[in-house]
Amino acid sequence: MFPARLAQKVYAWALQLLPEPFRQTYAPDMATTFRERIRVAQKRSNPLAAYAVAVRETLGTVVVACQERALTRHRQITTTTSYRKQTLRERMSHAVHETQHAVRGLVIAPAFTLPAVLTLALGIGANLAIFGLIRGVVVRPLPYPDADDIVWIDHSASGINLDNGLGLTRGLYIYYGEQSVFTSVAISEEFASTINDLHGPEQIDVARVTPSTVDVLRTPPALGRWLPKDNPSSSDLLIILSDDLWARRYARDADIIGRTVNLNGTPAEVIAVMPSGYNYPSKQTDAWISLDVDPNGMFGGFNFRGVARLAPGTTPSDAQVRLNQAIPQLPQRFADPFASTVVTDANIRALVTTLKEEQVGSVRITLWVLLGSVGLVLVIACLNVTNLVLVRAETKSHETAIRTALGASRKQLLRHFFLETILFTGMGAIAGTALGWLGLKALVAANPANIPRLHLVHLDVYVLGFGAVLVALAIVVLTAVRYFRSMRTTQTLSSRGRGAASTLGADRFRQTIGVAQISIALILLIGSGLMIKTFRNIRNVDLGFSSNNVITFEIGLSRSDYATQRHAADFQGELISKLAALPGVIAVGAVSRCLPLGGWCGGDPLAVQGRTLRPGEIPRIVALRSASPAYIEAMRIPLLTGRWLEDRDNTSQNVVVVSEALANSYWPNEDPIGQLVSDLGSETPDSSWYTVVGVVRNTPAISVTDVNTPMIYFPTVSRGGRGPSVHTMRLVVRAGVPATSLVPAIRNTVASLDANVPLANVETLERIVRLATAHTTFATILLGIASTLAIVLGTIGVYAIISYSVASRQSEIGIRLALGARRSDVNLLIMRYAGLVAVTGCLIGLLGAVALSRFVEGLLYQVSPTDVVIYVLVAGAMLTATLVAGFLPARRASGVNPTNALRG
Repeated sequence: MFPARLAQKVYAWALQLLPEPFRQTYAPDMATTFRERIRVAQKRSNPLAAYAVAVRETLGTVVVACQERALTRHRQITTTTSYRKQTLRERMSHAVHETQHAVRGLVIAPAFTLPAVLTLALGIGANLAIFGLIRGVVVRPLPYPDADDIVWIDHSASGINLDNGLGLTRGLYIYYGEQSVFTSVAISEEFASTINDLHGPEQIDVARVTPSTVDVLRTPPALGRWLPKDNPSSSDLLIILSDDLWARRYARDADIIGRTVNLNGTPAEVIAVMPSGYNYPSKQTDAWISLDVDPNGMFGGFNFRGVARLAPGTTPSDAQVRLNQAIPQLPQRFADPFASTVVTDANIRALVTTLKEEQVGSVRITLWVLLGSVGLVLVIACLNVTNLVLVRAETKSHETAIRTALGASRKQLLRHFFLETILFTGMGAIAGTALGWLGLKALVAANPANIPRLHLVHLDVYVLGFGAVLVALAIVVLTAVRYFRSMRTTQTLSSRGRGAASTLGADRFRQTIGVAQISIALILLIGSGLMIKTFRNIRNVDLGFSSNNVITFEIGLSRSDYATQRHAADFQGELISKLAALPGVIAVGAVSRCLPLGGWCGGDPLAVQGRTLRPGEIPRIVALRSASPAYIEAMRIPLLTGRWLEDRDNTSQNVVVVSEALANSYWPNEDPIGQLVSDLGSETPDSSWYTVVGVVRNTPAISVTDVNTPMIYFPTVSRGGRGPSVHTMRLVVRAGVPATSLVPAIRNTVASLDANVPLANVETLERIVRLATAHTTFATILLGIASTLAIVLGTIGVYAIISYSVASRQSEIGIRLALGARRSDVNLLIMRYAGLVAVTGCLIGLLGAVALSRFVEGLLYQVSPTDVVIYVLVAGAMLTATLVAGFLPARRASGVNPTNALRG
């Protein structure tokens, strides 16, 4: 018997597969038809007819269900896609319309757009320029693999009052290489040398380095091979050229490898060229030769600079601690008595810092202070733009209210404000980027402070990213200010009607902006005032010489051509005589190696005859110079007492001249003339004693602020054979004509005596002095520019705030005048408002300046970071400027016509 009930249940399941709309429309009729067809089939004589009908109808319904579902899905996708396309088109059209509306709104409001764009451009441009400088000089890593593991090794010596700069000895190089804190150690020394070949003579800076330098810096040559660790013959001189010397002298000739050049009269084989940017130990280095150290040698003198690569897991502070723990064992490691002296008497201590810190540490503080200063300028600029945005929000309050009344949602209003902010901020960012690029180019081209690593400075993606962050923050803040102020103004208009848009809260917010601008500008002005006073103090330092109209240059003589001091001195003397005979020359002098401000350039302990040292006492180290008889005249160094060196002193007797600082240190209550001294550090036979015959004014050795350097001057050739070598001398030519015009005649004169002797480091004495004060000048100028921008922007901002406050209170002022108030009362009302803003801003600024003073303390010279005079003068100037900014709106307010004000 056919199971009719089961067949109907199966068919009902098949109907459930149909899509919902289709099932609701057709399922009842289909179920009725199915039952009728089963009933008809059951009446047939064929017992399988009912089964065939049930199977056919059920499968057919399943197929129809699948087809209908597929069609429904297709229709849904088509409808959704069409809807989405339509929505995207609508959104694009709406975005274009909003953009056009925002652009039109900015174009028709130049009083808002131009100040906002220019103000942002100034702030962003200044920040990009200084950050680009910091990025290249301070942040960018050194051009060596794993550069953070490379450290600079130095020493202090409290026993001789030396905080740093002592350097290393050959023995310390060996000893530190045996310590587990380093994987490799290298030392170096630099000197001027003359290279000569078919291209003619040229004086270059040569560094003598240990072969282990390549292990420390991990930078192989671009061409050729590095210095071998075991030189097969000490007579074979091998030289490596810098990329700069290879380019300017040999035009990057690849065949330079294997060529022989003459270095100070000695043949040297060129074995390599270093890659571009390799500037160890200094950026002036032109070539490298090998410094060989005997592992079993003596302790030696502190004549070298050292670098090392840290062992894995070791920090610079760890290495410093370990080295200082190892220093007491030096006497056991070296039999040299000097090793015991430096430990017990000099009390040397190791100083370990990163190589990058050693290279950029002198300018790091200056650059960060400048970035903070221009950052504050940007804050003032943004506060000015914020005030403009507030005013724009209030002047456009009716438009915002109409938009809200017509159904604009908060999201749509926010989008409109955001788009408008992006437009004017973007224009400011583009202009600011252009200004930053130009400023950075100008700083790099001028190199105002002889800043290291300046060749790495450019406007890269990191600098642009920094600018993008500043712009993004400005957009978010300005949009939020515009949005919340517009919402508040719209609510006020709705609840109180026209004329009530300028609420007390908005006025207080503008007051807060004015206070912030004044306080920030005051901080920058105080910093600028401190730097200006520092600059003035430095400029007023008595350098002990006159730099006007003086040309200087260096002469280096090879020992192969001029074997003895006498031969070198004879050449220098003949050259001085010929130069002195040139038309326009007033005086010509020479000094060994270093002019004032040229560096320490070597020194020795000084002993005084008849003065016994106490146990553990080390004689004070003084700077040594050899000088010609006319040197004091050419430099115009005042002679305080006695006489200067003369030609006869080269042969007749051992005499010296000392500086005022040395005389005051050794003979504070005695006459130094006639005293006997020795530069050997201890009493020796009479032939090594020198008679002091004169005292001259102090001249600085390293920096302008270090004028009290004890210094002793020897004749060019002393009978005792002491004094610095005169193979390398700095000549000074004082002229009655423009000094630089004498350079061709000087070159011809030198060539006439010896064509193989080159001139080097030709520069004016004024430039040397200018470079010595360049850091201070650089910081003073940029801080002055930043503070000028700050006070201008701040004063304009305060003026705008007070002006808008007066404009929004015209009705109130009219009522006051109509009720009998005097115009002086109105003036006093507005000036009281300006005075409150000014006094509050100055008080906060003074407190902020005191709190931030420690950051500029390292830049100051003979100036307290809390100098009361500077603080009072700057605060008074800022207060005056603010009150002047408030006087004009006050005068305008007092001239209001009461009738017109009430009618308006």
